[in-house]
Amino acid sequence: MSVVMILTVMLVIGFVVTGLVGFLGWRERMHEGASSGGRRRPTPSTFTPSRADNARQSDLEGARA
Repeated sequence: MSVVMILTVMLVIGFVVTGLVGFLGWRERMHEGASSGGRRRPTPSTFTPSRADNARQSDLEGARA
């Protein structure tokens, strides 16, 4: 086998494994969402307007007026 063929096979295997892990993780999240029974209540870590203002302000730091 040539080096190019080995690298190609490794790349294909990597894509297949990545897709499989992503699919299984997605399926698990969908299963957990179905069993929780409806909408989730917001948690304290939810993005609030005060945090949005702080984020917008920090994004503009160093910007020229």
